[in-house]
Amino acid sequence: MSTTRKNLDDALKTAMKARDTLTVETLRFLNASLRRTEVDERRTLTEPEVVQSIQKGIKRMNESIDGAVAAGREDAAAPERAQREILQRFLPQQLSEAELITIVEASIKESGAVLRKEQGKVMAVLMPRIAGVADGKLASQLVAARLQ
Repeated sequence: MSTTRKNLDDALKTAMKARDTLTVETLRFLNASLRRTEVDERRTLTEPEVVQSIQKGIKRMNESIDGAVAAGREDAAAPERAQREILQRFLPQQLSEAELITIVEASIKESGAVLRKEQGKVMAVLMPRIAGVADGKLASQLVAARLQ
């Protein structure tokens, strides 16, 4: 069992004892999603896959929040924000922007890319290095800015 998965189980037990219904519901939903994937693929998820699943959940929540805010439904956005905060506790420490810039520049140098149309080459080198510890969208924007 991965470290993140164990932390999720421990947090769920603690939330159940504290009768924190929002945290319990959020973590049960995440655990169900992880179990469904494991059953479908007939294997245990690795640590990076668990983190990636949490990131996907957060991304979906961000999209829901954006949609609710755009529709003027702050009442619908508030619970999503709370759930997002709960899930973010289980992500590894994210890279600072300065650290990400350093890795982006090293990846550009390694790939030999000069033009913006070569961004895909850089991203192929970069993404394995930052998987789980940095936002891919921000990394893509930084690469595009450096290649212009």
